[in-house]
Amino acid sequence: MTLSKDFSMRIQMTKKRPILRSLVRFLFFALWVLTAWGIPVTTKAEAAKNVIVMIPDGCSFEQYTLARWYKGSPLAMDTILAGAVKTYTADSVVADSAPAASAYATGVRTSDKFISVAPKTEGMLHSLKISGYEPYQPLATVLEAAKLTGRAVGVVSTSRVTHATPVISDLLIFDEAVRIALDFAGLKGDTLLLVMPDHNTGGMSIGNWATSQNYFQMKPDDLVGPLKKMKASSFLLSKKLQGDSTPDRVIDIIRSYWGLNITSEDAQKILEKMAEYPKDPYYAFGEVLSPKYLYIGWSTHGHCGGDVPLGAFGPNRPSGLLDAPEIAQVVAEALQVDLEAMTHRLLVDASAEFGTGNVMIDSSDPDNSVIRITHGEKVFLLPANKNLIKSDDRVYPLEGVTILIPETQKAYIPRQAVEKIKGIRAVVTQIGRR
Repeated sequence: MTLSKDFSMRIQMTKKRPILRSLVRFLFFALWVLTAWGIPVTTKAEAAKNVIVMIPDGCSFEQYTLARWYKGSPLAMDTILAGAVKTYTADSVVADSAPAASAYATGVRTSDKFISVAPKTEGMLHSLKISGYEPYQPLATVLEAAKLTGRAVGVVSTSRVTHATPVISDLLIFDEAVRIALDFAGLKGDTLLLVMPDHNTGGMSIGNWATSQNYFQMKPDDLVGPLKKMKASSFLLSKKLQGDSTPDRVIDIIRSYWGLNITSEDAQKILEKMAEYPKDPYYAFGEVLSPKYLYIGWSTHGHCGGDVPLGAFGPNRPSGLLDAPEIAQVVAEALQVDLEAMTHRLLVDASAEFGTGNVMIDSSDPDNSVIRITHGEKVFLLPANKNLIKSDDRVYPLEGVTILIPETQKAYIPRQAVEKIKGIRAVVTQIGRR
């Protein structure tokens, strides 16, 4: 998931279907690059000039192990293994991408389908306490904090940039990207590199019910040999069956693309399972074939709640078992920024500042709501999810985005906008007329 407010990410996400498209795991990943190129850097020992955060979506220790056996040599991620991360969210033992990545970016655990906002009170885990923030209150991210302190900020995604947690081909390709980042981080020793998944998916295991009696005889080729014959994902196989869904066609496709000689009974079971999963028919291939032809097991089509590996390298790298929100704290400390102060700077409750009667929300166009603030004889317009303020037919840029929370009908605006409206000082520059 990319966490930039420029893409209106502080919303409740629609439910993301779990990714289980092939037996060789495909991974979403996000890359945050926070760098101090071109600006002075503090000389404090704990400070880092650059921070790189890499997130492979939906994997954990077992997938790392499988990738290592498949490669036949150590992974780059092995060399920086420093601990693990607890990924549970404010209201669930098992995390989805949106709240998991939000914890990494804001330092606050939140509710399912929430991005960069404080959790709701309903359904919260009994052991969890969130203090200092109201439910649904938007929160500043480490990316915004880095940008406002003069650093260059970049987000690299291999899925759409507004996905819950942004992908790169498979885990081995991701590991190569880690190696490149590690080479860069090692050049001058001033770059902190963090690598950790947002959650695990599928409950993948090396070994299944079919290996219960002979697991102690499993050789590497038994495990990865069948995988290396595979030329396509289960998603592609399901596409190739469209319009010709017969057992013979299934047998032919499995033989051609997976190198397995399955029976007519297997093929019929795959077709039956595909009918059970009309939205995700590709689930059928792994569910039917893994127990019989592979040494890999699966426990769910969804996410699972175990801790995930933490890789870390660079100045004051973290180690041990971390809570997910501590990732944001580590990054903030490395960059010498205060996330709570940034939230107060970027996200001010407009009604609390100007009075409820002076703040009106125009949602006649639900996709383009506008906040109307009256102060004295002047009226100011701030479009939701944009960093603009309009006054006297002039439009000015802001350092942050106006956020409208539908559940509370509250609008949050940058402190800079508050000062502009109150005429405290000239804090913005006109960029055009409308």
